[in-house]
Amino acid sequence: MYIAPTRPRNWSSDLQYLLTPLGTQAPQPDDTIYIYLTRPVSAVVGRAKAGVVFIVPRDKLPMLLAKLGLTSSIDTKMRYVALIELREYIQCRRSVSYKKLGIRPPTTLRKISKKTIETLEEICSSND
Repeated sequence: MYIAPTRPRNWSSDLQYLLTPLGTQAPQPDDTIYIYLTRPVSAVVGRAKAGVVFIVPRDKLPMLLAKLGLTSSIDTKMRYVALIELREYIQCRRSVSYKKLGIRPPTTLRKISKKTIETLEEICSSND
């Protein structure tokens, strides 16, 4: 499972794709991705299954977006970005701050530990 940061202005729960800076590993189709909104939200707001995953050099991103009929931008110094098709999005009942997870705010797409996954599942699904 992965956590993927994105800016709040680039996020809507009805989006079909997520654009995020690429960390060291990319998800595979059907991997679970937790969506982390950066400041001022600074929290995980939901999760989705990965569909098609595009790994693209930052300077080639506009061409890929045009081919897919999408428009977006990404502010990153990372050399590569991931464009991930989202399937089966589920919004958390409560957002989960990185402080509650005991992790640093993610700056790139990355795998998360089993303990973090358990905490996310518990808080994200709770009704409190």
